[in-house]
Amino acid sequence: MKDYPVKKMRDTLIKTERKNVEVMESSGNQASFISFRHSYKSMSCFGGKTYIKSKETRFENGKFESEEFEGTMDQSVYQNRTKELQNTFSSIMSSFLKPFSLLLPFSADDDDEDRRSRR
Repeated sequence: MKDYPVKKMRDTLIKTERKNVEVMESSGNQASFISFRHSYKSMSCFGGKTYIKSKETRFENGKFESEEFEGTMDQSVYQNRTKELQNTFSSIMSSFLKPFSLLLPFSADDDDEDRRSRR
């Protein structure tokens, strides 16, 4: 590799003139240009108890805030919430797939009834 024909040239540093920067303090009533929110919630069931955890973090108007919560409840809370979520999911999927049902062939029971009514 010593005979490699290309050699790297030395980088030269150039000093630049810097202007004085005016620092302005932010006021709390002005809307900041950046804000975010992050939340996390979980629910689990062990040993007949429902464990709930929640964490929310946000940065708004130049303030960083964080909240956390942990608690336990009866097992029925978990079971009721699970049933609600399953029913909601099945209704959403039913609404989504309903237009596609027109593309499916009729069932065998419907065909038999149609043939009988035609005779």
